[in-house]
Amino acid sequence: MSGPVVALFHTADVHVATFDRLFGEQTVDVTVQHTVRADLLADAEAAGGPTAEILAEAARAMADHALQSGASAGLCTCSTIAEAAELATLRAGVPFLRVDRALAEAAFTAGSRILIAACVPTTITPTLALFETVAGERGLDRDLRILLLEQAWPFFKDGNEEAYVTAIASGVFEAFAERPCDAVVLAQASMAMAEPLLSDLPVPVFSSPRPAVAAVLERIKKST
Repeated sequence: MSGPVVALFHTADVHVATFDRLFGEQTVDVTVQHTVRADLLADAEAAGGPTAEILAEAARAMADHALQSGASAGLCTCSTIAEAAELATLRAGVPFLRVDRALAEAAFTAGSRILIAACVPTTITPTLALFETVAGERGLDRDLRILLLEQAWPFFKDGNEEAYVTAIASGVFEAFAERPCDAVVLAQASMAMAEPLLSDLPVPVFSSPRPAVAAVLERIKKST
C-alpha cells in the first residue's frame, strides 16, 4: 500500500488489526503506521484518570510517531487519553484526531437522550467532556447518561472477546429496558466488537472506529 501516511496511536494491540481492516476497506490509498503504548492506559487506570503527566507523555509519543512516520494525519484510538491528540497536533504540526470526536458528532444526529457505555472508569470524564463540548458548539440539548460496565473489562484484558462483548450487550439491553434513550454510544474502540449483538435495539448504536477512520480520510482529503 502507498499514498499518504496515517499514524495510529493505540493503547491495546487488538486495535491494530481492527484499524488495518477498516482502512483496508476504503477506496483511498493510504499507508497505516501503528504504535502501541499499553502502559499509558495502565498508568491512567492506576492513577484514577489521565493525569497531566500521562497526557503530556502521550502527546509527546503521538507527535514523535507522526513525525517519524512522515504522517499526513494521526489518530489516537484510546478515549481515555484522547485529549492528548490536541497537544500532539500542536507539537507535531500534523493533525492528530481523537477517536471519539466523530462518534460524538454522529450520536447527536439521533437525538438528545444518549446512553454512553464504557468499561473503564477513566474513559468517563474525557468522554463526557467531549460530548458536552460538541453539544455546546452546536447549541444542542443533551441528556447524557453513563453506563459503566466494569464487569466486562477483565474479559478484555484476558483476551476473552466473546465474554467481553456478551457482558457489554447484556448491560446495554438492561439499561435500555430500565430507561429508553435515542441512541447508544460504545465509548471505547474495543467495544465496537459488541455492536452486532445490539442489532435488536430499537435505536441506533454508535461505536468509534469506523467514523474515526472516515474523519481521518476526510482531513487528509482537505489537506491535499
